Amino acid sequence: MDGDFLIPVTLFIGMFGMPVAMLYFYLKFRNKKLEVVEKMLDGNQEVTPEMLAVISHSTASTPGSDIRMAVFYLAIGIAVFLILVFQVFGNPARLGLLSLLPVSIGISYLIASRLKGD
Repeated sequence: MDGDFLIPVTLFIGMFGMPVAMLYFYLKFRNKKLEVVEKMLDGNQEVTPEMLAVISHSTASTPGSDIRMAVFYLAIGIAVFLILVFQVFGNPARLGLLSLLPVSIGISYLIASRLKGD
């Protein structure tokens, strides 16, 4: 098999296979949640909003989670910036601008944590 053939195949699998896989696992997880609720109703158990929140894992952000996410995104942004700036190809300053997205997300998490009073 020629090496040039692998690039389009990998691209095709990545572009079309990954969304299909993500949809499959999302629907599989949702069906499991519905089965749990159905079993509870069949067993004549009361389904409260708190139980539904636990089943769906829809928890509010815990104290400090915004700070952790801010540090995570800032670290990713700084690492991407350093990797791109120290590359020898192209214009490193312009490539370094790609790191502004994770850095700005990290800064917004820091601001959100300060506004919430964590």
